Amino acid sequence: MKSISVFFYFLFSLSAFGMDSSVFSNAMKKSLKKKSFSSSHFGLMISHISSDNKETEFYSLNADHLFIPASLTKIPVLSALYHYYPSYRKFQTKIISSGSITQEVLKGDLVIKGGGDPAFTSESLWNLVNAFTRTGIKVIEGDILVDETLYRADGFLSRTDRSYEAPVSAASFNWNSVTFRIRPGEKAGSKAQIFVDPQNSYIQIRNRVTTSEKSKTKIRVSRVSQSGKSETFQFTGVISHSTEEVSKFRNIKNPSLWLGYNVVSFLKQRGIQVKGGVKKGRCSSGCLELAKWDSHPFSRLAYYLMKYSNNFIARMLVTHLSMEKGLEQGDFKTGMEWIEKYLTDEVKLKKYSLKEPSGLSRKNKFSPRDLQKILILDSKKQHNPEVLFSYPLAGGVGTLEKRYSKKQKEFHIRAKTGSLSGVAGLAGWASRKEGESYIFTFLYNGPARKTLQAQNMFDEMILFLLKN
Repeated sequence: MKSISVFFYFLFSLSAFGMDSSVFSNAMKKSLKKKSFSSSHFGLMISHISSDNKETEFYSLNADHLFIPASLTKIPVLSALYHYYPSYRKFQTKIISSGSITQEVLKGDLVIKGGGDPAFTSESLWNLVNAFTRTGIKVIEGDILVDETLYRADGFLSRTDRSYEAPVSAASFNWNSVTFRIRPGEKAGSKAQIFVDPQNSYIQIRNRVTTSEKSKTKIRVSRVSQSGKSETFQFTGVISHSTEEVSKFRNIKNPSLWLGYNVVSFLKQRGIQVKGGVKKGRCSSGCLELAKWDSHPFSRLAYYLMKYSNNFIARMLVTHLSMEKGLEQGDFKTGMEWIEKYLTDEVKLKKYSLKEPSGLSRKNKFSPRDLQKILILDSKKQHNPEVLFSYPLAGGVGTLEKRYSKKQKEFHIRAKTGSLSGVAGLAGWASRKEGESYIFTFLYNGPARKTLQAQNMFDEMILFLLKN
């Protein structure tokens, strides 16, 4: 930060006398008043961790009040998932068929059986197709069938086309989202260049973006149609000739077909021809396994979940949880019941509200003390190193990459971020190489125009704790 804030002024001026909770409390009151914040909009809790790993409450404000946590919801969800999933748990995607193979020709359909892998990406599919090439098959006379029956219908309806609201499916691909890369055309007035990543025939585009030498880049993307064979996106606006590249992300409404058409594309790249189409379906009997791909272990999926606040992974893991507990098909509602059972029976939370696991719902409600209790609990469990590693690292990796200076190497901050309009959150662990260590939970629910200011205030609070 280029200038010392009012918050720092009060705290630095008092720290020479030895900071304690009353000093911190008085400084907070002055800072809130100076920034025209109402204290009722904040829920704060800080615990001091001693050298022998004992915690004591250092500071709290409205710690027992319920707040909308946004993506801090993933803290209790991850804790519950680690309670049920072993760290080594993997999810398997298979290529199977009941057809016969004669002279490099598969006479029948090729079935992609989804196994609920939340992180089945282009790399995963490339490896699966590579394994399939070793069968020697060069031509598939039937269709590509995508089997998504491992999960029941999710029932999740996206409110927008944004990638963070992608639907769940046992047969998923690239977070069930598509990436568009937009670059300026060769000259002013020419159409922009739009690239689909990965390239496939399922995604169709209408390009109405022009290149400009004067106007600022402003591009809008909307889904204009979808069918059993494609989803069409329309691009409008302008792109400045000086713009290097713009990336846009949108969710996919029909994940199974999205996966199937990408399978066709990847097979084609390896010289394998598919004569049929792409459909939903399954292999009912006499099925031969031709290739398989194992997902990353659960501990790595947890890394993606927390480090990048991946909403899709949260919903996928919760859906699959119902199968870990005995159901034959994954069911999101049942998975949520098991999450709540853990929070109620094991953590002993009482007044919380959990309606959705990623944090998108404003009906989710937790108190700072609830979240703090879970952070402290997880810090004492056997899987603590994995949990800690999954949290964003300040100035390093994940959603905190740009929140703190990389020059502050003497500090170590790992924390989950959360943000909605009028909601800011930050919770996790903070320490320095030699000295004090803290566990903290900060929540703000207030006017939307002050959300960023609240977020900045959270950063100031953490830096003060570590500098004194």
